[in-house]
Amino acid sequence: MVPFRKILFAADLSKACQAVAPYVREMTERAGAELVILHATEIAAVPPDSLRPFLAESLPLYAAIRKEQRERLEAFTAEHLAGLRPKLMLVDGEAGSAIEETVRHQGADLVMMPTHGRGTLRRFLLGSVTAKMLHDLSCAVWTGVHWTDGGYQPRLPYRSIVCAVDFHEEDAGVIRAAGALAKAYGAKLSVTHAVDWPESNALIEFPVYGREVVATALTRLVDEAGLEATVSVVEGNPAEGVRKAVVEREGDLLVVGRGMSQKTVGRFWSNLYAIIRESPCPVLSV
Repeated sequence: MVPFRKILFAADLSKACQAVAPYVREMTERAGAELVILHATEIAAVPPDSLRPFLAESLPLYAAIRKEQRERLEAFTAEHLAGLRPKLMLVDGEAGSAIEETVRHQGADLVMMPTHGRGTLRRFLLGSVTAKMLHDLSCAVWTGVHWTDGGYQPRLPYRSIVCAVDFHEEDAGVIRAAGALAKAYGAKLSVTHAVDWPESNALIEFPVYGREVVATALTRLVDEAGLEATVSVVEGNPAEGVRKAVVEREGDLLVVGRGMSQKTVGRFWSNLYAIIRESPCPVLSV
């Protein structure tokens, strides 16, 4: 998984996509990875997929649209990713399906993409394509900052990497991935866990006792991975607590598991969309 050898950049050529491009360049150059840029477009005036191979050449409108899309993709690449010499792919069809098919047939160990929420509820919505990729893909998925209030600015190259764990069976792999990235970037690594404390009673102060127990468990995970990292325990639900940890540690990249090992569902998986929506820095889900 890390270091990444083949990166697929799902580019919709939007402003959000432009903001992601520097991160794609940084990751590609640092990893020495092969880069594929995929742009998917749905052209309503074109016949169904099964007929396109036979009719595309005879449809001037279709050919003109394809030419315009190719030129836009090439111009985007020349402006934002000059010098990388990526493979460009222009695909007809729905973006989520196109990304999934490309990963399946071309291979990629990392997909990088912006997130999109539409309208006045942008902060609270995760784009449908992003949601599909997080759910369907088995490879790592990097998502750009979804919503910002202007009060936090992650840095590039990464100088602080925060790894959020959920005491799930995949935690060891998530921590190792975060550790490998921290080493590659020369960044500080911190491992955190968010908890919603039960109410204290006369017999025990849960926040005090629980914090010590969780911190000890986090330290054991870090030691077993053979890494050096700061551990922290933050209060709140997963999205709220993880955001708090990122801000406290001045995190530039958040690394989380998908909380399911592609088989079983964990607490972070059920809150993954919220974690990505609320994170003030990019999120790498592995």
